[in-house]
Amino acid sequence: MGEVRTCEEYNGTSWTNTDVGSLNGAGGEKVHIAGTASAAVCAGGYIGGYATMVEHYNGTAWSDTGQDLSTGMAYGSAAGTQSDAIFFGGYDGSGIANTTIGWNGSAVESLNNMNNARHEMQSAGTRNDVIITGGGRHGNNDGEFWNGISWAASSTNGLSTMDRYSSSSHVDCGGSFAAVFFGGGTGSAVATGTNRIGHHDR
Repeated sequence: MGEVRTCEEYNGTSWTNTDVGSLNGAGGEKVHIAGTASAAVCAGGYIGGYATMVEHYNGTAWSDTGQDLSTGMAYGSAAGTQSDAIFFGGYDGSGIANTTIGWNGSAVESLNNMNNARHEMQSAGTRNDVIITGGGRHGNNDGEFWNGISWAASSTNGLSTMDRYSSSSHVDCGGSFAAVFFGGGTGSAVATGTNRIGHHDR
């Protein structure tokens, strides 16, 4: 499909790839990425295979942290900062994952699993306050919340209005209480894409 590892930055007006380095071993389709434009962390992705590398970005270049995911993974999501993040869900080429992986800036660790395996889902929040719904479980209307330790099934009404496949990637929004989701499909086909915007204000 021509997946790439190149990176661009947005300055509030336009996009540029000047002095923005490409990723080394991560990247391609649907990496797990968190942080800011000058201090980011990413893991996994897909370019001809599922990547395991975890990389840091310092505003100029990407560097290998020397740490890897235990299994190559893409199409999941992430939340947090360069030194305190979680990577969750995704697909490893053989199955959809329910795993949650913590990152403390120097090492990965296994955390509590999601209740349901998901990929291509929509998520929003911070390292300790995340909402997810949709994705590979589109049509189930069964979102989940992360409180920094574990996932809990959502009791929120109206999830059917937000439940989409492959919508916006992770958005910080300050927490799940102010989540915004946009785009996504009513199925996995491109033709099912929508222009809707959903807001969650638990």
